[in-house]
Amino acid sequence: MNTNIHIHFIVTKRCNRSCAGCYSSYAYDRWGLDKKELTTVMSPEIAEKGANWVAHLLKHWDVAHDEPDVLVRVGFMGGEPLLQPDLVFKISDIIRQTTSPHFNIYTNADKFSQEILSEAKSRRIMFTINPADDPIEVVEKKLKLAKSICGGCSMTMALNSFNLERIEELVKLGIRSDSHMRINKLHQGPSLPGYIDEYERQMSKGLKLLIEADVPIWPNFLLHCVFPLRGLYSKKRGFIETDYTCRCGSALFIVDPDGSVRSCLADPTSKVGDIDAQWLGLNSYVTPQEYIAKDIPECEKCEWAWLCRGDCPYIKKLQYGDWVKKVSPYCSANKNLYPLLMELAKKYVSYYNVDSSLIGPW
Repeated sequence: MNTNIHIHFIVTKRCNRSCAGCYSSYAYDRWGLDKKELTTVMSPEIAEKGANWVAHLLKHWDVAHDEPDVLVRVGFMGGEPLLQPDLVFKISDIIRQTTSPHFNIYTNADKFSQEILSEAKSRRIMFTINPADDPIEVVEKKLKLAKSICGGCSMTMALNSFNLERIEELVKLGIRSDSHMRINKLHQGPSLPGYIDEYERQMSKGLKLLIEADVPIWPNFLLHCVFPLRGLYSKKRGFIETDYTCRCGSALFIVDPDGSVRSCLADPTSKVGDIDAQWLGLNSYVTPQEYIAKDIPECEKCEWAWLCRGDCPYIKKLQYGDWVKKVSPYCSANKNLYPLLMELAKKYVSYYNVDSSLIGPW
């Protein structure tokens, strides 16, 4: 079974949008940081160093963990990464010289063009589109364009009030376009009056639509970083068993435009080092957070602890002010949604004739 390492490059913190619920903008306000940083762009020199740093880390990971079959996932985020496509392609070209990771660009797709999509396809880079506040027909058009050239495209969405209200429309779009969806509740949701209850109500509708669909969608990532299934089905390779989970606190690293390295994508204060340091490997990083239910009293006897793992650590940091092992403010909503997610997971393995033992708990 493959082990996953996730490394994300923030090639620019600039964005051509100002979306409600943007976690980057919110985090800078929450922690009192200078928003001028949200205009920074990675230099070509840092991009090259960062790409070579990835190869260095992976070499030492293999030696330290005796895991030659590491599955590397390299993401490009922002800001809007397609404001700097040259840096995206430069980094991917260098990394591909030493390893063969899965590349993915997370984008609002405003900068899609025949040239960019063709360049990405030639490098086997996939796309994940954020619908933002686009009309459904615009999102669908972007999905079709990406699929027509690159062969596949998925969606990711942060459920601000706008997307929360239209979650059924977005789910229906995912079903008819055969696009997987990564659906994230707002990290800051607990501070918004009525948000948690509305999140539970709307996500319940969305999950029921997915259960009723003729062809079930991969159940992982549908409820934030929750993974009921150890693996995924590929049309080309069949079912691939993997420990594909959120690697937060263990093997998830973010490279910022200045070359610093963070351990949390949403938290700009989570710096753990930089790419100039001569690290012995990924295991030399000391990350401040841990994505695990262990040592949380309320989770000890919970039947969903294996799935929830205590919920996203950053949600709790925003709620309590620090990386603490406390119960998530989403706990009640999660418990009510998980049975629906498991029903979808069971339908998924039945549809693809997969060993049901790959569904949790484990």
